[in-house]
Amino acid sequence: MARDILMPQMGYDMTQGTLVRWVKKVGDKVHRGDVVAEIETDKATVEIEAFDSGTLLRTMAEPGETLPVGQPIATLGEAGEKLPEPAAPAPAPEPARNVTPAPAATRPSAPSPAPAPAPPPPSAALAVSRPEGGRVNASPLARRIADQLGVDLGRVRGSGPGGRVVAADVEAAAEQAPSPTADLAPAIAPSAPAPAPPTEPGPSPVPPLPEGAEDTEPNRLRQAMARRMSESKRSAPHFYVAVDCRAGELLKLREELAAAKTRVSVNDMLVKALALATAAHPAMNAAYLGGKIRTFAKIDVGIAVATENGLLSPAIGDVAGKTLKEIAAATRDLAERARAGRLRPEEYGGGTVTLSNLGMYGVDEFLAIINPPQALIVSVGTAADRVIAVKGKPVVEKVFTAWAAADHRVVDGAQVGEFMQTFRSIVEDPGRLNT
Repeated sequence: MARDILMPQMGYDMTQGTLVRWVKKVGDKVHRGDVVAEIETDKATVEIEAFDSGTLLRTMAEPGETLPVGQPIATLGEAGEKLPEPAAPAPAPEPARNVTPAPAATRPSAPSPAPAPAPPPPSAALAVSRPEGGRVNASPLARRIADQLGVDLGRVRGSGPGGRVVAADVEAAAEQAPSPTADLAPAIAPSAPAPAPPTEPGPSPVPPLPEGAEDTEPNRLRQAMARRMSESKRSAPHFYVAVDCRAGELLKLREELAAAKTRVSVNDMLVKALALATAAHPAMNAAYLGGKIRTFAKIDVGIAVATENGLLSPAIGDVAGKTLKEIAAATRDLAERARAGRLRPEEYGGGTVTLSNLGMYGVDEFLAIINPPQALIVSVGTAADRVIAVKGKPVVEKVFTAWAAADHRVVDGAQVGEFMQTFRSIVEDPGRLNT
């Protein structure tokens, strides 16, 4: 039986993906786990694996085409199996563009145009008219080519699934048309004034580029991060709680583990401490979604990984049930593959709480932005020598400051205060981390 391969969702904010290339072609045998195609998201280029075995019966997207999450991109089945015609996907509304509209065919103030000579009979490629009040079902690549060649998509017959206009249809129509604009609209008298462009509010004007300055286009990952962080600051009412943590025992345990040839970092310990504190305060393990508070059963801790292209936050699953050694191995694996662009689709985003650690850069303390839709992120600075009072006497110890940023729609100050007390108690008694 035929089964569709869908555009997958890789991360909370992914709504669409762009097909980069087909690894398999129609007619190829495909085994479960084989790479079928590569797609590009805001964050990386990802391989799409087959969920089942069979023959690739058809593809429903072209390289360069951007499709919404959940839309079929290919079909697997038995060789020779007859397929039903796919339904035409519901087109997404096009964003408004601040461009000068095409002149209307008739204008009250303009003289009647002279009759144009009868055009040659339209070719088969130009035999379709735009549905009244509707939008032509065409691929994004076909639309771009049509804009470049001056072809009216409403007059192009589509050869794609469900009559969809694809790039080849537009190119064929451009070759067969007598001129880029012939047979598309009546001529307009030269004296008719062009309509003024619509006045729409837009972004603030960009000041001129000063001498020696340079403008660069942000990559897709940084664009996605900017969008998500802006959304978080606008929609989630942040509030912050800080505690100072004595790190002497934590650092001592790390030295003991290193002496036993166990590779565990301070960050790995903090990940486990965060998970154990969250388990003790399950209200932190939640998200505000659709006007409701969703509380999760497992604690998946997102870790911030800096890459050449920007910041990623892959998640370690079910951290509370893992040992320090397992957490360390998972962290190294995620960080290496994140920097190499080889994360699996399910590893992008995710997480129910996040740890952000800049201690290795000598940062004393900082306030992080919540990673939506999570309700909590804990940021940690470096452990440095500080003079503190112990039993009424001044003592020099390694201390770091931890900040919690929380979503006030989900939790309150007292709840986060109790959570941070628990987090500090675990850090200062790290023997509990192996439980």
